[in-house]
Amino acid sequence: MSSRGLASQHLVLRSPSGVPRDPVGFWLSRLDDRTRPANMSHLNRWLRWLQRQPGWSGVSARDLVVRQLEAEDKYELLDLVQTYVGQLNLRKSSKRKAYSVIRSFFAHNRCALPADPTFMIRGDKPPVQAKLTVKDVLSLYHAANLRDRSVILFKWQSLVDNARLEYICRNCGGQIVQQIRDGARPVRVDIPGRKSNENEPDGAFYTFIGSDAVNALVKYFEDERGWPRKGDPIWLKTDGSAFTSTAFETMWMRLLRRTGTIPKRKGAPGARYGYNPHEMRDVATTLLHLKAKAEGFDMDYAKFWSGRLSGLDKEKYDKFYQDAKSARDQYLLAEKHLNIVSTPPDSEIAREQTERVSILEKELAEIKRRMESLQLNVRETLHQLEK
Repeated sequence: MSSRGLASQHLVLRSPSGVPRDPVGFWLSRLDDRTRPANMSHLNRWLRWLQRQPGWSGVSARDLVVRQLEAEDKYELLDLVQTYVGQLNLRKSSKRKAYSVIRSFFAHNRCALPADPTFMIRGDKPPVQAKLTVKDVLSLYHAANLRDRSVILFKWQSLVDNARLEYICRNCGGQIVQQIRDGARPVRVDIPGRKSNENEPDGAFYTFIGSDAVNALVKYFEDERGWPRKGDPIWLKTDGSAFTSTAFETMWMRLLRRTGTIPKRKGAPGARYGYNPHEMRDVATTLLHLKAKAEGFDMDYAKFWSGRLSGLDKEKYDKFYQDAKSARDQYLLAEKHLNIVSTPPDSEIAREQTERVSILEKELAEIKRRMESLQLNVRETLHQLEK
């Protein structure tokens, strides 16, 4: 390690006497509140494993921070973390997440574990393959109630993630309702960034929703919820509180089971099926690539509307999205393909037509059978009369 690297590592260390009384609470307070439960679970599982190792019984999280600060061998705890991660029977991404979370605990408490680029994380299971399709999204929509239909179509047409969907629910009702009442189409939604770009000057972005999502919202407002007033959340849970990203994920899994897309019986903790709601954005983007791009759609807008600004100009010189008219025109190109309810994709139309033809063929065969039976009865009757 270079002298600069050693100096940098030294700067993050604190004196043992300065360790917070509750280092876990200190660590969690510095994390995004949406990630805290999962990160706490990872840390607790490691602590329980560590307390079963010889010489570590009863050790607390604070004991570990102090021990790392006072240790002559700074690699002792790192070796234990790596041993723990190595024995996990998980996919590579899950192991990498556990390793990152544990290291994060020490880093935030000013006693970062040493870097070790030689440590290789190997998965024990193959990664889950994404299976979600446009047909699946439509199937879940048709199985949902009014509220959930509007949520599904909003997320589908806006290309936002779960966390941004919750932000929109809590903060964008006034902007959306006003545009709907004014007859604006498509409806624009402004969002102050996502993840590390949230509330950053260059992190803000906006997206749109088209007629399918707008129509579903209007039906939800007029038939069930009532029109939100200024400051009200867009979607409500049954207890009257704002709809959350957790509520969306629960609803999504319930619909997947109801439609038979995944097994109705819940699997083991951590079971993955390939129908993650985050895949909606990937499916929508792929659909636009296959259908709208040939019509002049600029795929950079799909990245922008989903808040993936890092995938655009890293130097932030190209501010094409500041041209509101061009952005709207681009969304109108995309919208006709994202209106999967009012204008199903070609493959869906073909499937429905095939089903109708099959039904008509069965009905025709039944009519033919009855006609032949009737003709036979008539001939027998005539034969009897001739006698």
